[in-house]
Amino acid sequence: MSDQPNVPKVEHQEDSHQRAPKRARTNASSQSGPKKRVKGRQGGLQGIMKMPIEIFMEIAPYVNPGDLVSLIRTSRFFRGMLLDRSAALVWQRSLDNVPDLPPCPTGMVEPQYAALMFTKNCTANGKITTFLLPRIRQCHPVHFARSYHKNPAYLLRVQEQEYERRKMEFIRKGDNEGRNKWQKEQLAAWETQQKEGDRLLDYINSVAESRSNELHDTKVERREQIHERLKALGWDEKYFEFWRGSDNARKQWHSLVEAPKPLTERTWMNILAKLTQLLEENRPQVDEQERKERLRSRLVRLQDLLRKFKRNTDPYQAIVGALQQPSSSTGLMKINSHRIMLDPPFPSESVFAGWGIFTDLYTEEHSLERVEELFNERQEIIGQQLSEWRTKVENQLVKQYTSSFTEGTNSRSTTLTTKGSSDATKDLSENARFLLRADTVFIEAGIPTCYIEVDQEHGPISNSVHFPNISPIQNYAGFYRDEPVPDLNKDTRKLEAYVRHAGKEAIIKALLRELDATSVKPWNGTK
Repeated sequence: MSDQPNVPKVEHQEDSHQRAPKRARTNASSQSGPKKRVKGRQGGLQGIMKMPIEIFMEIAPYVNPGDLVSLIRTSRFFRGMLLDRSAALVWQRSLDNVPDLPPCPTGMVEPQYAALMFTKNCTANGKITTFLLPRIRQCHPVHFARSYHKNPAYLLRVQEQEYERRKMEFIRKGDNEGRNKWQKEQLAAWETQQKEGDRLLDYINSVAESRSNELHDTKVERREQIHERLKALGWDEKYFEFWRGSDNARKQWHSLVEAPKPLTERTWMNILAKLTQLLEENRPQVDEQERKERLRSRLVRLQDLLRKFKRNTDPYQAIVGALQQPSSSTGLMKINSHRIMLDPPFPSESVFAGWGIFTDLYTEEHSLERVEELFNERQEIIGQQLSEWRTKVENQLVKQYTSSFTEGTNSRSTTLTTKGSSDATKDLSENARFLLRADTVFIEAGIPTCYIEVDQEHGPISNSVHFPNISPIQNYAGFYRDEPVPDLNKDTRKLEAYVRHAGKEAIIKALLRELDATSVKPWNGTK
């Protein structure tokens, strides 16, 4: 028999051009497979498992009690060693090393006490829970019995059942003396448990508050460190505010910046790319919001300037002043008790937005001081445009009013007097004097009127209005939009509905004739 039985076969394969060569066998042990995870003596605990017991027992008292509880749950070896009576000193010293921890409650051993205070596992089934009674943790209140006093007390149902069983046992035996003694012992034990439980709860609340403060300080420190590093990279602090963006971006930012963990170099390198992405997405939103805020500030400043300008250039000031003068017709120097209101027509924000001399005051990036300076320089031009707008309004209203006059009527030639004098109105245009007459009455066409207020001869007497108290031209010199939409004809379009109220005009003229008025007085804005 040959020592190399496979040689002829190999030679035959090399000589053949029709058959593919066989793959060489690979030793399975030489291949690197996935590493098998092991536990216990061969796993992550193998180092501590090989440690001499004497050394381990010297180290154990300096371990946190919660870690000792976790350790006894890892293997039978540690459970047997650390739950032995000889290990009681280890638990006592470990618990003594915890600052301000109350002493072990009466009737409990140290491992039980450590499990109660330093884990969140249910005493009954091991589930995670935060419901704590003086001596146990329970995952569901269904295990409790509750008294119905003003300050209710809780106890385990099994305790209640055991108490009832013992009580009934004394009753069956007729041992009232033993029962009374036993009940006193139970009451004393419960009072002790309550006092010790209160101390434990106070400690837990104190630790929780301290932990909460610690986490808050960690968050603050982390946030400040991240902000400083980002500012060193050239980012402005204003971009760190995400209240304008989406909820998702804000949550992502807070999860990275407000995490209750110290900022390490590794963490910084891991989160920098995501932080940069969020900041890049937030930058245009912050810039746009700031642009709108600057625009709003300029509009507010212009609004104040326009109101002051409106007061200073009021063409009806002389009329109001004359109406406010004491009346001499009765011989009494008595001033009217009410304030005379006669506001001149004023454009809406849409009309102002159509005036180029005005719009660049707020659309361009001027400082507030520069806005006021430019406005003062342009007051004369703005005043001219305002005068032209008022003339256009007056012409339209006069045309609409007189369109119903009969041919040959020329009421516009009537002189307008104030308290017997025309001095206060002499500088007004003819159209303005006509519109301000007491017997020039408008009504808004198309507005339904109440039929019980309809006079058979003069028509509806409700919903009448006098110039200049017509809503489309009584604007408050205010800007209600961040970017007003220009519309030069907005106000005049709304005026098209206002026409002559012939019925109310006839009534007022009749009243004036009864008063023997030689001229027509202006409507003073009161009723």
